[in-house]
Amino acid sequence: PAPKRIALFMFDLSLTGVARNGVRLANALQSRGHQIEMIVCRDDGRALHTLSSDVIVTSIGTAKQRKLGRPAALIAAL
Repeated sequence: PAPKRIALFMFDLSLTGVARNGVRLANALQSRGHQIEMIVCRDDGRALHTLSSDVIVTSIGTAKQRKLGRPAALIAAL
């Protein structure tokens, strides 16, 4: 099949099961030739270092939103 452009959305890349699985999925899809973009509210977290350098990370959160709790930051970013 032809390579696809795929976007994955996650709040952040902290070391939770969700982030680990998202990073594994992004890396696996990228290794199969797809163009992957991880869209996150916060571009921090320890799982970031395990993400392939070919995966694009786009943060939609702002510095102001970092001061908000997770639910409020998510709503503000969206």
